[in-house]
Amino acid sequence: AVVLAAVENMYSGPDTAKDVVSQALLGQVVRVLEEKDGFLRIETPDGYPGWIPLSAVSPYRDPAAPRYARRGTVADVTALMANLYREPSVTTARPKAHAPLGTRLEVNTAVAIPEAAAARWLGVRLPDGESAYIQRGDVRIGDAAAPRAPGTGGDLVATARRFLGVPYLWGGMSFHGVDCSGLMSRVYAANGIDLLRDADIQFTDPRARAGERG
Repeated sequence: AVVLAAVENMYSGPDTAKDVVSQALLGQVVRVLEEKDGFLRIETPDGYPGWIPLSAVSPYRDPAAPRYARRGTVADVTALMANLYREPSVTTARPKAHAPLGTRLEVNTAVAIPEAAAARWLGVRLPDGESAYIQRGDVRIGDAAAPRAPGTGGDLVATARRFLGVPYLWGGMSFHGVDCSGLMSRVYAANGIDLLRDADIQFTDPRARAGERG
């Protein structure tokens, strides 16, 4: 399934009254493990399981269906949070959605952008199939099949500093709030290095050890 919400809580059981264990983010393609009472038990790309409302995702009923943002030209969100608009303008309407740092969006070349706005705006296709516009300064454009170049140690520090002022939130993975391992997960992911979700696992990952990066 693909996540439709900008940020969606994952719970320890199929009930929003249960404790939050992590969060799924817009555009993530997740593995579906189980369905119960209007919830899906999923596993996010970082290997973390949890329950999410069925309404927050779009399941792939056909195993052969192309997965979101896995091919073609994509736009990786580099802003802490980027606004997605109905039109290539920040003033004509409120944003239709938000995309947190690290979100990968499909570039949609079929949408029309006035020539005067083309240098600033980019058309994208959202996971629900709708079109939207995002400012080019909030993304990095690339090929979905191309390997991501890992950031330097300085890049990691600079990305982490952008979260200054973001509140602590147990299970948090975005600009709304982060916990300790959520912060590390987002910082490293934004720099081309995918870490598993929990702090104890991250601590033993050789790619995350101090002194091993530039």
